[in-house]
Amino acid sequence: MFKDIRLQQIMEILNSVGKIKTSELATKIYVSQSTLRRDLLLLEQQNLISRKFGYVSLLGKANLEFPYTFREQENNIEKKQICKKASAFITNNMAVFLDSSSTTSFIPDFLVRKNRLVFITNGLLHAYKLSRLENVNLYTLGGHNPRNFGGTVGSDTIKQINNYNTNLAIVSFGSLLNDSVYITNKEQANFRLAMIANAKESILLMDSSKFDQSDFIKAGNLKLFKAIITDKKPPKDTLKFCQKNKIDVLW
Repeated sequence: MFKDIRLQQIMEILNSVGKIKTSELATKIYVSQSTLRRDLLLLEQQNLISRKFGYVSLLGKANLEFPYTFREQENNIEKKQICKKASAFITNNMAVFLDSSSTTSFIPDFLVRKNRLVFITNGLLHAYKLSRLENVNLYTLGGHNPRNFGGTVGSDTIKQINNYNTNLAIVSFGSLLNDSVYITNKEQANFRLAMIANAKESILLMDSSKFDQSDFIKAGNLKLFKAIITDKKPPKDTLKFCQKNKIDVLW
């Protein structure tokens, strides 16, 4: 079994049970104790789990940024549905910022019928998928590429973002609570906010698993967005705020 698949299985089990004996975990994923030890060491080094007295525990999700390989696998059906709805906001001849989030990575799948598009992205997977489309003129943003992030961040990335003026920014954040969006990392907040600042309009893509949660960094108010696109009805306070401020909500 490939290591990435094993790691994904371990995280899925821990997301479900929270804590488990290492011997039981090895049985569940059909690996030897030595292989499991190496996998758990890797996850521990990334501050995702802790090991103690023969047990392995999932660290709390709040303020943790899961590696891109994990986030890419989470809630894929919902993310595809969200991106399909979001593609209706993209029209011919548009210039679009696309952030590096796993949620937005399915946007390229719904662009085949569009014409003469320009996309600017800091996402590695996003850039690869967009580069295969003949109807897209692609600009990729350079900068620091942290391990397991799946994109570029930092001052160099933001300087390049500031050179563009697009019709639309499509972004996602880590969590949503009441009238604000949150994220675990200041650098990740900064490049998203730069994209929003340099676009005429912005839309937020967020699956419902991120509702009623907050991370370490309060990135901004929902007034930043023309629309919010999700897979389920948002919480009452969020809906009320969006209605009051004329923010479209689609689910």
